Amino acid sequence: MIGGRYDIRSHLGSGGMGVVYEVVDRQSDEAIALKMLRRGNGDPQLIRREFRSLAGVTHPNLVQLYDLFDDEGVVYLTMELVRGKDLVSELCGDRSGAHDMTLPDSSGHQVGAAISQGSLPSATTLVNAPPALDIPRIRERFLQLASGLYALHRCGLVHRDIKPQNVRVTDEGRVVILDFGLATMAGLVGSVAGTVAYMAPEQSEGAPVRASGDWYSFGILVHEVLTGSSPWSGSSRDVLRRKQTEAVPLLQGRAGIPEDLAVLVDALVRRNPEERPAGHESSNGSAAGLRGHADRRHAARSSLDSTPRWRGARSSVGASSAISS
Repeated sequence: MIGGRYDIRSHLGSGGMGVVYEVVDRQSDEAIALKMLRRGNGDPQLIRREFRSLAGVTHPNLVQLYDLFDDEGVVYLTMELVRGKDLVSELCGDRSGAHDMTLPDSSGHQVGAAISQGSLPSATTLVNAPPALDIPRIRERFLQLASGLYALHRCGLVHRDIKPQNVRVTDEGRVVILDFGLATMAGLVGSVAGTVAYMAPEQSEGAPVRASGDWYSFGILVHEVLTGSSPWSGSSRDVLRRKQTEAVPLLQGRAGIPEDLAVLVDALVRRNPEERPAGHESSNGSAAGLRGHADRRHAARSSLDSTPRWRGARSSVGASSAISS
């Protein structure tokens, strides 16, 4: 038993920041998720500040956080247990997952050591594109993801590790952003963490953490779903190097990809963060480009237009215009 209250039922996963278990809360007799943070991962005061900021947010596309506590010197946090598939698997079927090369949180000068081993598979081995893309469903799912990202950014936080494994789709079609283990107050400098294939170029250099980095990762996810493969392959070191000089291949003009989605993705994955849609413009543009035919689906619009429940919050109107066209 952990904290005199939680009985471990199963191991759900582990990563650079900690280990996640399914547990039963003896007080409520409900199954929830519990994350044990690895010792030495992050400033405890910063973690507590971020947790307080996030725990007060109720939004359908963000996992609900419950409690943060210390038990015998180990920090734990509890959260909603979300069952389902990762976003890309749900839209495209099972993938190899081999491109999930994650960097541990580390100072900039340690990045070389952290990524010196391991490589990303060739693009053609990552995802087998379906015979025909379900564009309305793709728009609907990414509308929900855009709404969740905007809610997070409204709190002054960025996620820094948006990738398929951190975006889950329930059997009911609800898209939920998971794992805020790498979330940090916007603008902090000096740490490098994330997943190579989805990480924004500036993130690998320890540059200020901005929402534009999350939107870059968002764009890479849409690109992967629309093309059936990641735009990045090779060794993790090589990918990070190439991201500093090479652009993501353009989607505009590709057969079978709606032009509005192509324009959106091409803008979000620009190498220079200053050239990407910024702030509310990024949110508005994503929504505008994603909405399209998804306007016919009440569920998608309801999720997008759900107002995050914290003081001063506003729903994201812009993030939905491109997705729904």
